[in-house]
Amino acid sequence: MMISNPVFSEVIDPRLELIENTKDLRYADLKHMDLKNKDLSGADLYGANLSGADLYGANLSGADLTNAKLFGSVLQYAILTDAILNNADLSGANIYEADFENADLSGASLRHTYSYKTKFFNAILTNADFSSANFCGQLLSGKDLSGSNLSDADLHRANLSYANLTKTILTGTDLREATLHGANISGNDLSNALLSGANLSNANLANTILIGADLRNANLTNAVLTNADLS
Repeated sequence: MMISNPVFSEVIDPRLELIENTKDLRYADLKHMDLKNKDLSGADLYGANLSGADLYGANLSGADLTNAKLFGSVLQYAILTDAILNNADLSGANIYEADFENADLSGASLRHTYSYKTKFFNAILTNADFSSANFCGQLLSGKDLSGSNLSDADLHRANLSYANLTKTILTGTDLREATLHGANISGNDLSNALLSGANLSNANLANTILIGADLRNANLTNAVLTNADLS
């Protein structure tokens, strides 16, 4: 007797229906979901778990992602303009060419993130954790990064002109050939810093510790070095 193969209906993730029908996604479990190009603008994602989610090209403009878990997520080309990301965890996320214009990332973790041409225009970046992040060549001119952790971050050739880097952690930060023209770095410990070829013209380096720093071919024209320790 021949038994026909059973026909299985396509299994649809019930979480997709939730996303389609409501903007109230507080503490929602959305981890590892395929959310490519989804419209989540204005959604309340407070405390939501989006770890490992694929948000490629998703629209998260104006969304509340306070305390959200986004570690290991794909945010490439995602729109996060005006989004609230206070204390959100984006560690290990791919933020290539994502748009964070006017977003609030204060206190957020961006450890080990991968950035390329990411837009941070008017974004709030104070007290954020950028440790071990790859921001090579990233445009961060004029940004207030005060209180942030940039230890072991790759900022090689990044543009940090006129940035506020006071009270930042710069241990092991790669700033080779970075543009720091007019930046305020005063009071920081830059011991053994990698600053070869960096443009530090007009930068404020008052009261900094530069013991063992590699300043070969660095441009220090008109830099303020009052009480700096270069021993």
